[in-house]
Amino acid sequence: MNAKSDVAMCANPECKSKFVRLGAGELFVFSITDPQAWGLPSHVKQKVFWLCDGCCTKFYVRFDRRHHSAHIVHKAPVTRKVA
Repeated sequence: MNAKSDVAMCANPECKSKFVRLGAGELFVFSITDPQAWGLPSHVKQKVFWLCDGCCTKFYVRFDRRHHSAHIVHKAPVTRKVA
């Protein structure tokens, strides 16, 4: 699924959580070299996404520079070896 680009809200389009303070959730910061291709002013050098506490445990943001997009991707399940 495509990530919402407004850092004021969780990047997961199915989540309605609002960004309140640093330290809650996870920020994803990506440098960009062609801001106009992203529809941004030419002085912008970064694209930032935020996932709330609940979503960052299940998802991460994958950045696609070639297609000028970002996607929310499920994290791989963690498997533990029992000794």
